Amino acid sequence: MIAVAAAGALGAVARYLVGAAVASRHRAGFPWATLAVNISGCLALGLVVDRAAAPVLGTGLLGGYTTFSASRSRR
Repeated sequence: MIAVAAAGALGAVARYLVGAAVASRHRAGFPWATLAVNISGCLALGLVVDRAAAPVLGTGLLGGYTTFSASRSRR
């Protein structure tokens, strides 16, 4: 349970970093950062679904990565 929670925290940080990187390269209007995170998360989940580490990687890391809300405000 601790490993899943720690992986979830890492996934949330990864989402913030990826979202910030994508959002800084695109104008506001269309949620490009959300699209990029969700597509990459789905592809990664497809790679780990049959592995022994699926609970930690799939539920923890990728769950935190694809679910954490990382909205940014623009001025």
